[in-house]
Amino acid sequence: MSRNTVRKILRSDETDFSYERSRQPLPRIGPWQGQLEQFLSSNASKTSRERLTLIRIFEELHRI
Repeated sequence: MSRNTVRKILRSDETDFSYERSRQPLPRIGPWQGQLEQFLSSNASKTSRERLTLIRIFEELHRI
């Protein structure tokens, strides 16, 4: 929650406060999420020597 939301809650006399976003922002990784999950699942089945490094995964996603 933002500082302003907390301040508004504290200044109000209500003891019960519910907070819901009007619009949930999309994650920035959204367009590459499928490819990233595919890289990570294929990495999990490989031996440690054959696994892709984080930098290599980033480079692969950057090329797409």
